[in-house]
Amino acid sequence: MMRAGLLVLALLVQYPGMVSGQDRLIVGLRDDAPPFSFILPSPDGHSAVEELDIAFGGQVFSGYMVNVCASAIRGMQVDIEIEIVDPTTRFQLLQDGVIDVLCDPATISIDRLTENIAVSQPVYLSGIGMASQPSSAWSPAHWPCIGPVVGVVAGTTARGNVVGDLAKEGKFGPHFSQVVLKYPTPNEVALDEEDVDRLGRCAENAEQFGIVERLAEYADPSEAVAVRAFPNHTDLAKALCAGSVLVSVGDIEIIARSLQAAKDAVPTCEFLINPNVITVERYGIYVHIADGDAARQALVLRFLRQLAIEIHRGPASALIMSFRRNFNPQRIAPSLDVFFWNVIAGEPQR
Repeated sequence: MMRAGLLVLALLVQYPGMVSGQDRLIVGLRDDAPPFSFILPSPDGHSAVEELDIAFGGQVFSGYMVNVCASAIRGMQVDIEIEIVDPTTRFQLLQDGVIDVLCDPATISIDRLTENIAVSQPVYLSGIGMASQPSSAWSPAHWPCIGPVVGVVAGTTARGNVVGDLAKEGKFGPHFSQVVLKYPTPNEVALDEEDVDRLGRCAENAEQFGIVERLAEYADPSEAVAVRAFPNHTDLAKALCAGSVLVSVGDIEIIARSLQAAKDAVPTCEFLINPNVITVERYGIYVHIADGDAARQALVLRFLRQLAIEIHRGPASALIMSFRRNFNPQRIAPSLDVFFWNVIAGEPQR
């Protein structure tokens, strides 16, 4: 899997009517955030490239954010280069000007609007949610030998205060919430002397608990953390299915889609998704404003202008078209319905 830190992929994506050699936009995409940004599966080695997809190197990117960005890029009629970005480094790449546009399910946050970074108007309304592992092996008596309580994806809004706030509200159960509240920072060792003693006793009696394989990874006290950061949603979903974490916290749509993909691969995977979101997250498309490079700055402003045009096309709005492709309009949440009406005075067709 390609990741940020590699050289930018110098692969031109030609849209109808484009002339090679025109201004070139560098776009950052993720391959691990369905239904917002992902690579289409291709069982036969070939994926059909539809109008709002982005294709390069034999792979086809799709998803809600990709489709919204693609609508603006097509309208601009420019060449683009693609870089696959990692969630932990995506904003650094944007800040450094490695990419011009980040087509990613990124929450609009004041903290992210640094000197060289701007953001579009909101293009989607989501929220942080939870999924849990229903295994009966998760009992307070087994902490800490069972591994992390909470899993998040590094570099996402599920980190920071969100996990701590959930622990304060007792969302992980009375016992585990206290553990997480004490150690809410991802990958911070969460063992006091009593826990170290319990870890030893638990490891000795692993067979009795019926979780020998899971204990193997956490028998080392240095691995006993309350919150673990995973590199991507795929790995987090696999960990939840395997019972390596009790709860997954993150953008609810991405969690749900990733867990369903994990279950498709391993039918014995069990999980419960809490339908309630904990926060309100407005997604926007972030851009780099190049300081001292008037031509590049003008190109990014052209993108933002064209994006606004595509958003406000009434029933043909890029937001509505992208939503229909990636979600079931019959299951639209009331808050999302209100969002579409406020932004474009319309709604996805039911």
